[in-house]
Amino acid sequence: MNSFLSTSTNRKKALEFATSRAPPNDTLTSILLEINVDLNANSKPYADIRHLSAFSEEEEILFMLGCVFRIDDINYDEQTKLWMANLTLCSEDDQDMKNFSSSLDNQLKGQNQLIAIGYNFIDMLKYDDAQKHFEKILKQNLAKDNIELAYCYHGLAKANEKQGNSNLSIENLNQALNYLSKSSSSDDHPLISQCYNDLGLAYSDQGDYKTAFEFFDKALQTKNNIPSATYSGLSQVHFQMKHYQIALEYLQKSLQSQSNTDLVSITKTYIDMGKVYAVMNKKEEASKMFDKALETQIKELSPDHPDLAYTYAEIGLMYSQIGDQQKALEFIEKAHKLQSETLPNNHSDFAQSYKNFGNLYMKLGDLDKALSYYEKLLENQLKTLSSSHPSVIETYRIIGHVYWKKRDFNQASIYFNKVLDGELERSKPGDSPLSSAYKTLGELYFDKYNVHLNENDLNDALNFYLKCLENELETKLYEDESLINLYEVIGDICFKKHDFNQSLVYYNRLLGCHLRKKLFDELIIDQIYTLIGEIYLKKSEFDKTILYYQKIETDKPKDNFRFTENIHFEKRHLDQSLNYFQNLLNKQLETHSKTDPFLSNTYYILANICFEKQNFDKSLDYFIQLLNNELERKAVDDLSLEDTYKAIATIYFQQNNYDKALIYLYRLLDCQLKTQTIEHSSITVTYIMIGNIYLKKDYFDTYSNNFQRKLDKTKSKENLDTNIKSLENDSQFHTRHLDQALFYFQNLLNKQNINRSVCDIYTILAYISLEQQDYLQALNYFEKLLYKQIEDYTSDYPPVAHTYLIVGDIYDKNGILNQAKQNYKQ
Repeated sequence: MNSFLSTSTNRKKALEFATSRAPPNDTLTSILLEINVDLNANSKPYADIRHLSAFSEEEEILFMLGCVFRIDDINYDEQTKLWMANLTLCSEDDQDMKNFSSSLDNQLKGQNQLIAIGYNFIDMLKYDDAQKHFEKILKQNLAKDNIELAYCYHGLAKANEKQGNSNLSIENLNQALNYLSKSSSSDDHPLISQCYNDLGLAYSDQGDYKTAFEFFDKALQTKNNIPSATYSGLSQVHFQMKHYQIALEYLQKSLQSQSNTDLVSITKTYIDMGKVYAVMNKKEEASKMFDKALETQIKELSPDHPDLAYTYAEIGLMYSQIGDQQKALEFIEKAHKLQSETLPNNHSDFAQSYKNFGNLYMKLGDLDKALSYYEKLLENQLKTLSSSHPSVIETYRIIGHVYWKKRDFNQASIYFNKVLDGELERSKPGDSPLSSAYKTLGELYFDKYNVHLNENDLNDALNFYLKCLENELETKLYEDESLINLYEVIGDICFKKHDFNQSLVYYNRLLGCHLRKKLFDELIIDQIYTLIGEIYLKKSEFDKTILYYQKIETDKPKDNFRFTENIHFEKRHLDQSLNYFQNLLNKQLETHSKTDPFLSNTYYILANICFEKQNFDKSLDYFIQLLNNELERKAVDDLSLEDTYKAIATIYFQQNNYDKALIYLYRLLDCQLKTQTIEHSSITVTYIMIGNIYLKKDYFDTYSNNFQRKLDKTKSKENLDTNIKSLENDSQFHTRHLDQALFYFQNLLNKQNINRSVCDIYTILAYISLEQQDYLQALNYFEKLLYKQIEDYTSDYPPVAHTYLIVGDIYDKNGILNQAKQNYKQ
């Protein structure tokens, strides 16, 4: 005992103490200790202190600090509903005590007992306590020499391993080796080989098999190595690599090098061999190994020993492996029954038992039963492990997948987010488990969206996929082939969200990955370009010509070099796309006429790509070819022509060819007005564009020369097709739309909360009147504009002078010279 022990000779009083209050949590239980004392034995002191106690009726016997008791029996009393333990106070001459002390000394092998306590904490599954204990020894300089420091760091490494922190475990194992190398007496110290073996296992768990083999080789070359441990470790590595025959060979070597008296190691080796045979689907050989394991255990253990449960469980897993789930269930239940009868309910062995049940019921298709056992597994793990421990994270992941199978997306997301929280706590940027956590959540929300079609789920899916990609790019290049699936799914989601610019980015990234392959599949390349083509067929925002990465330049990219590379990447892929679809068009023209509807999509894609490249002349050429193609079979006001008219108008506007831009905007209006009223937002947008054109026009450049409009400065194409010529030279159409435009902007003056200023509307109305050659009406609007400008601003406001000049010019052309002169002076 590590404290004084207060007891009573009054059994009734002791029972009152045992039952008077409930245990503080479900991991503890009350127990009644019944102690037998030989009054003549030479033992630690104890005394009857009832005459000194304030509560003499308790009949108290006090045992001294350091008393040692032998546990004779433990049983559960159904009558009192209490556990009962029969103990005997050990004397200093007790032979069992002497044997125990001798055995302990052999285990310690001269090791500092203070350090040994840390290892005991590990055996008791108290990993955090072990870590704190070793750290305290190091901090307070309680280790006497380099050997003891090495044991401290080795103990820390073992605690780290159990906590799931393999990187820190490796670091501390190397520290242990460092201190061993500083000790002159450590050349043949057994801890050296133990550290090498432990490093081999640690690197094996990380999947770094090459380094694992190097450390196992070092262990084999070390004095005082235990070969069976190294061979067992090498077997484990080959098992993970699926080299099953080699794994068996090393297990056979391990068995041959073990002492005949080391029954525990022999049993474990037989079990490991059985597991390998089971994976190889060799039922007969596996059964023989498990039978040998049981025979070995029974030589030394009682039939109800809990270690037998481990063997029964492995036999059950063998049957599950070969597909006999009912037989598997029989052995797993047998193992669990034995554990329940011999172990406390919070023992860590139950964790594997619950997991076995869960896995088995998953195979049987009983999701609810599987879930109940996985939840018990989690409850058991959290009693000794942190929420960021790899085993706990894996259980969160398993439970999340069960809920996902049950189509309970909300519960699944809760557990997958716990996985993510755990990985964020234990992983560093770029680690694959972190990517996996993000990707799983992305897949879950994407699946949820496909079921419920909720836009928020699609946004969540995209967010997690992007975080996964960001994490992957911490350690990988953009063109890494492992990113192919990520680029494809992100591109698909952006397409569903109609975020075509971003979708293009990721489809082009996908294309880049495939093109870097030495032998790429041309069929896949064609499929990706088909996706890219579909995006260009969907794109219709022709007022935006800046590349995607240029548009996010204001976001202050963290890595300017990578940002610049992105710009070059996007421009390069625009050139590649243009080349691909130009070649496609040339091939199509070999078998189809240029007005064949089969070509319309290719024209549109090429026009869009050139527009994106800001090659407006070439883009206009393709849009005109597309329009001519479409007009072969469609009316000029067909609704499907809206995007084409808008694109052509936008390009002409970019080129300052305002007259042509107006023609196509008016054509766009005709399409829109077939299905929408004048109040519709799309009509408003078109009239805003028309208004912008009139605001861009300059009176003296366009109308001053005897009110004759100058010919368009841009050379018109001599070889325009008949369809385009008739569309552009329809005077009746032009007159009708001038009247409609005038009416629209006149009504706009009477509306409240209009987006346009009154000055802008007067300017637009004046220019429309000039288009109609109604000069007096134009003069009326310019004078109203002038009065409004003077009212809102001051007479020296520069646009006021410009308006005076226009009014004076109109009076001058109409022969009213006094008014002209007066306005010129102003």
